[in-house]
Amino acid sequence: MQQTEEACSDLKFIRRLPAAANHFSGKGEEFMGSNTVKSIITGVILLILVVAAIKFTFKVLLPIAIVVIAAYIVYMLITGKKIR
Repeated sequence: MQQTEEACSDLKFIRRLPAAANHFSGKGEEFMGSNTVKSIITGVILLILVVAAIKFTFKVLLPIAIVVIAAYIVYMLITGKKIR
């Protein structure tokens, strides 16, 4: 019997949640819904991703490319022909 009462009280609480959410909507909603704030946050995240990609390029991909080019030059000097 007590479990049934607890379940009913939980259901009443859940039904009141949307009403409580409407209670808090006001000036804060306008600020958080602002396109300017979203644009600034998006710009900062995009900038962080671009910087991380550039760092990855110079730390990982550039050395690999240099080694591949050097190996190709050595191959051309030893065999005297190009790779097709």
